[in-house]
Amino acid sequence: MSNEQRLENEKQNLLAIAESVEHVSVEILDSYNRSYKIVFDVSSIADFDSGANTFETTDRHEIELNLPVNYPSVEPELRWLTPIFHPNVSLSGYLDINDIGFRWSPEMSLVVICERLWDIARFAWVDTESANNYSAKRKWNEGAFEAPTDNRLLKSADTTPLGNVVHYEKINPAASQPVVETPEVVSAEIIEISGEPQPETPVKQPEVFVIDEKSAPPVIEKQATNDDDDIFIIE
Repeated sequence: MSNEQRLENEKQNLLAIAESVEHVSVEILDSYNRSYKIVFDVSSIADFDSGANTFETTDRHEIELNLPVNYPSVEPELRWLTPIFHPNVSLSGYLDINDIGFRWSPEMSLVVICERLWDIARFAWVDTESANNYSAKRKWNEGAFEAPTDNRLLKSADTTPLGNVVHYEKINPAASQPVVETPEVVSAEIIEISGEPQPETPVKQPEVFVIDEKSAPPVIEKQATNDDDDIFIIE
């Protein structure tokens, strides 16, 4: 797939989400399909007022998504444009794939990233081990507010599956093993070695002697006598 086709597919995937889900909109910022603004209508937390010890809520989040020239070999560039009091979003708003729990792969779709951004916006996904906002991390660990702040999913149940979407599933090791059938052993009288048939082992036949009148040896008869010596008569 060419880079141009990949960019076109990703654009269509993002627009399909915006068309099928009322609380998501996508704006294309350039003519090369490389820059987008994603807008979420979502119940969320924008900031924390330490003086008043209260949270500032919001119902809208905007994120900028840019695709570098050498995308998809390198990951997209992400920036949260609106304030959000989230442990994994720094005050500058800049994010990388590791910040949102992914390891970049060229096969990863922008739809997967968009789904994760939505879960961050509604505080359905938090990773305190990789926190960038330590004040938000502390409040999260204290259980200072309930999460998720919005129970809606990014895609409705009847959303048509989108092309070029990579989802990751655990593989059942038992199911992934090939079934090996034991071959039936067939006996053969001829065994082939190196592709050439070998001769059968000869069967030893019993020895047969034929005696006829012409070739038969003379018969020796013993005549009885009164003497002690034996007398032989040859005919």
